[in-house]
Amino acid sequence: MNFINLNTANSISRSREIGVRKVFGAARMKLVWQFFFESFVITVLSLALSILLVQLTLPFFNALSGKQLDSSLLLHFPITAGIVAITIATGVLSGLYPALYLSYIKPILALKGQKGRVSKFRFLKYSLILLQFSTTFVLIICSVIITRQLIFIHDSKLGYEPEGLVAISMRGLNNEKYESLKEALGKETAVMGVTRCSDLPSETGHYTMVSGWEESSTDQSLMMNYFSVDEDFLDAFHLEMEAGRFFMEDTTTDLSNGFVLNETAIHEMGLKDPIGKRFNFYGRDGFIIGVVKDFHFESLYQQIEPLILWIDSKSDRYLYVRLSSGAIADNLGAVESVYRQFNPEYPFSFLALDYLVLLP
Repeated sequence: MNFINLNTANSISRSREIGVRKVFGAARMKLVWQFFFESFVITVLSLALSILLVQLTLPFFNALSGKQLDSSLLLHFPITAGIVAITIATGVLSGLYPALYLSYIKPILALKGQKGRVSKFRFLKYSLILLQFSTTFVLIICSVIITRQLIFIHDSKLGYEPEGLVAISMRGLNNEKYESLKEALGKETAVMGVTRCSDLPSETGHYTMVSGWEESSTDQSLMMNYFSVDEDFLDAFHLEMEAGRFFMEDTTTDLSNGFVLNETAIHEMGLKDPIGKRFNFYGRDGFIIGVVKDFHFESLYQQIEPLILWIDSKSDRYLYVRLSSGAIADNLGAVESVYRQFNPEYPFSFLALDYLVLLP
């Protein structure tokens, strides 16, 4: 658009030249081809200069972005075709105004310095300028919004530490295989913790109506989210307890009748002293053994809702491995190798949780 504007403005100042050429017998079509030819020459020269600049600055770009691009990409057909199409379009559009409209100028008006009907087409110049400013304005707004979103994501307190956590599909892993895999992964120096859970933190997908807890009225009920965990979930996710305790491996009653609720659930249930209060969920009559501090188990678009944590190994679908900070890329290969020893029939599918908070 800059080039089209400049070319158009420059061509309008050449009205006297056009008048002189017409007086000396220049045909209109010759003027049309002249303007198109000049426009294409400048466009092709600009393309050659841009390719040269890409070659010179590519090493600096690769160092800045962490990418490994090279100039051979320009030889790929889709990219080559795109460059040729943009070059042709730029040449045509920038030469269109002078070729079609300035060639109509009457010699007598041009020699007198009058542009005649050319002035009627000033709207093209103003339209392009308006389009440029509008595009720039929209891009600035988008940049500000994206920047604010990234700052929000970076500064948001999730209630757990996603960096270093990797979720791996447990498809094909039964309890026996899981325990063996967990023991083997624990021997890896980069593995800081292993646990399992029924869901990803950003998409629980499980909720039900709960009623009849201790101290509740007969008509009191509450919609609650829930997912199953194991006794290592608290440490692996770096969660904090508000009251009571988390599940313990050597406490068999936790498996059969223990529940851990989040702060929001306790608040909405109206419990003043929740530890030890009787709680019934999906036919399991048990007790609240602990209250975990609120953490985001759904998208950041959602307010934190009531949550129940319980132990139900049949529902677990994800194996979580916490790797030492900055070691995910370097140590995933070792994790995959151990995983394939115990579950070779199924592919190794994983997701890094530090990117998960970006999901809507």
